[in-house]
Amino acid sequence: MPDPQTNPDAEKAVLGACLNSPAAMATAVTVVRPEDFYVPAHETIWDAMLSLHDSGQSVDEHTLPAALKRSGDLQRVGGLLVIADLIGAGINPAAIREHARIVAETGVLRRMTMAGQRVTQLASDGAISPRELAALALAEIEAAYRPTVDERATRVSDFIDDVIDDLEQRDQPSGLEWPYRTTRRCLNPLTPGQLILVAARPGAGKSVMCVDLARDVAIRQGKSVILWSLEMSREEILKRLLAAESRVHLSRIQARDLTAEDWDRIAKATVRIREADLHIVDDPTATVSDIRAAIKTHQPDLLVLDYVQLGTMNPKVERRQGLEEFTRGLKLTAKAAGIPVVTAAQLGRGPEMRVDHTPLLSDLRESGSLENDADTVVLLYRPDYYEAESPRAGELDLIVAKQRNGPTDTIALVHQLHYSRIVDAAA
Repeated sequence: MPDPQTNPDAEKAVLGACLNSPAAMATAVTVVRPEDFYVPAHETIWDAMLSLHDSGQSVDEHTLPAALKRSGDLQRVGGLLVIADLIGAGINPAAIREHARIVAETGVLRRMTMAGQRVTQLASDGAISPRELAALALAEIEAAYRPTVDERATRVSDFIDDVIDDLEQRDQPSGLEWPYRTTRRCLNPLTPGQLILVAARPGAGKSVMCVDLARDVAIRQGKSVILWSLEMSREEILKRLLAAESRVHLSRIQARDLTAEDWDRIAKATVRIREADLHIVDDPTATVSDIRAAIKTHQPDLLVLDYVQLGTMNPKVERRQGLEEFTRGLKLTAKAAGIPVVTAAQLGRGPEMRVDHTPLLSDLRESGSLENDADTVVLLYRPDYYEAESPRAGELDLIVAKQRNGPTDTIALVHQLHYSRIVDAAA
């Protein structure tokens, strides 16, 4: 009975067709990856063919042996006789797409099987918790299956009408608005599929901005929001919400030292908060799979996470790689769920080591792929964080350090940390 996870004949047909036809090569590279080949020699040959193709050289019976000889692989793959055999096996270039599909699918099946075996072994060992195992299983499956170029490509005619229809909705916002009016002159709305990063040093206001975003989108814009804190309890978050919404000092709320006027403000704020579709999660051990499950359950319009470096990473890899996997998982989650995901991130000590403490995008690069995966990166800078008597005390700069499809700029806001909120400078 044929093995559904291997098909050496299809591999030969793909390699041979590509040697016989440049058009077949152009098709195969959109479907097949080196790891899809089961026969080691075939994987080595495909690697060499890809290198030739990517460098703009022709791939044929002359260039391929020369490339394999230069790399010292010609005899290892079987010499010129194997190349001749492949050419004979590729006599039907017109069938390249079907043969390439077979090679790609058998490769996925093998990787899925190996992923399952690794997860099963870890489950048998009992060395990690079920939650960590679920996160690892998700990462293994995502690594085993990645869409081909063919699967990711969509004919323009299939979706151009949707884009035109969207452009005609002039009176409708293109996404969720930021809470601050002055940001709208340069900062695009939060749109579905985007990963937005709010980065700052500890205590500079990133958690306050996360709560501001959740509060405004849920209460003012009437949308559903999940606010997930890896650092604070839900009671702490709710007290911050009450302080920001009622404009009652957070310290008085925490001390329960409230006046009659305070209680009146809190009562009115409670009504607005109670009516909002806002969900708070205070699980400090969250994995990407936990976040996806919450999104599936509550179907929010926005997810806000505070903050990314506290997420539960893959325990089998170094922390930097684990953070990269977690961040990439957040980006994929935003795309799959069709919602914006906002996450806070903690900057390293770079700003404190400079005379000018203004944070830079480069301060984020020590945190793996955060900068690369994010569609928008805003950095927060408080002058009075470093100098209590600063002439700019009370101000907060929102630095748009990266924005796909938008400009970079710096916007002056005002922090009211006693109310646990940030407002426009003119407010």
